[in-house]
Amino acid sequence: MKNYPKLSIIIPVYNMGDTLERCVSFVLNQSYKNYELLIVDDCSTDNTSEIIEKYVSNYPNTVIGLKTEKNSGPGHARNIGLNKAIGEYISFIDADDWIDSSLYSTVIPYLEQEKADIAIYGVKDEYETPYSSKTRYYYPFLNIIDNKYALKLLSHLYNNDSYITPMVCPKVFKKELIEKNNLEFKANSYFEDDLFTFILLSNECKILIVPDVYYHYYQNKYSITHTFSKKHIDDLVVLCKDLKDYLDINMLWDKHQEEYFSYCQKCIRNTINTLFITEHSIQKQKEYITYFLNIMQKNFDILEWINHIDISIIKKCFMR
Repeated sequence: MKNYPKLSIIIPVYNMGDTLERCVSFVLNQSYKNYELLIVDDCSTDNTSEIIEKYVSNYPNTVIGLKTEKNSGPGHARNIGLNKAIGEYISFIDADDWIDSSLYSTVIPYLEQEKADIAIYGVKDEYETPYSSKTRYYYPFLNIIDNKYALKLLSHLYNNDSYITPMVCPKVFKKELIEKNNLEFKANSYFEDDLFTFILLSNECKILIVPDVYYHYYQNKYSITHTFSKKHIDDLVVLCKDLKDYLDINMLWDKHQEEYFSYCQKCIRNTINTLFITEHSIQKQKEYITYFLNIMQKNFDILEWINHIDISIIKKCFMR
């Protein structure tokens, strides 16, 4: 294989002693060999630190162990990894997920050949057994798209045969693109991926769509995506505010306001769906919805939002 550029793989981890070794084994057995693995411990209280030390000791030229000063969520841990990464390309993996062994030897040559900034590939949801997996994102053909089209796929602005996930893990990024846009993840937020990906795609870049599925997303019933609290609502509102501020400051509002409202609407819908799935008390559901409506009214021009919202959503609330 041609001597392709250095890749930095970043794994943020908090109390994932049960799954970290599985995740790391899929990295160490990659057919692509020119990489560094940065494992960032977000102040775990289980045996995670011992596992990281073992890999650093056994693979001193490949594995780098890092640690946050205090527990601040995967976004902050990723930022620490980004600051230490020396690779030309960046990849993120969550500690309870895994990747195919041919991922990087497939994707990086494509990136080099097409001089693209981001590669995006398919995702499969994984459960307790290999017989219950389900494809979440799949791309049948290799394709090159621009950021404007990618932003439409990300925001679900139009019906399309395929969409782009805001998850950063099923992607490989050119580090130069992240640095050029002074991008970092928001610490201690449930929506760090959503903010990072939208902002990145709102800027000029070339995106490579890679066919097939390479990322395996483990559906851990104890993860933050399967729980609900007022913080989900607070972070959602902050996401919408941060995106609006970014577009305003960088004079991108007129260019991307349609995508903004569609994207926020999608994030709101997903958050409310999570509420109804995880919280079974009707009284608690009503309390959360009331809290959400109050905080939205305090932070946004509701009339402006009504002018952009999909009217069918309102119809479903009042029509049988």
